[in-house]
Amino acid sequence: MIKPMCFRNTNLFFVKADGSYYPCCYTSSNDELRDYLGDLHPQINLTNNTVEQVLESEAYKKIIDRIKSDNPFCACTEICADHKPMQKEVVDPERSIEWDGRNKNKYFGDRR
Repeated sequence: MIKPMCFRNTNLFFVKADGSYYPCCYTSSNDELRDYLGDLHPQINLTNNTVEQVLESEAYKKIIDRIKSDNPFCACTEICADHKPMQKEVVDPERSIEWDGRNKNKYFGDRR
């Protein structure tokens, strides 16, 4: 199950340098959404459309339907899905990292 951030926060969106309007930066980071829209992709471009036109377009409605579906975009699944908490990783004390206060990490061996 996903809980899309783009549905929880009305101010969440992302505009790429080419003018394409996306629900968030994660959905803009690969070609999955562009490929999914195909010939409809120009409808979400702010170069030739207003924000209102984009949000009312067939393309944007198709994006929202996909996000709400059982098969959302990969970015939605990866970022907005309910994940089980990560298990604590066992750290090798021989490779521990300590912050040295000068934007550098120091590797050090046995701390005894």
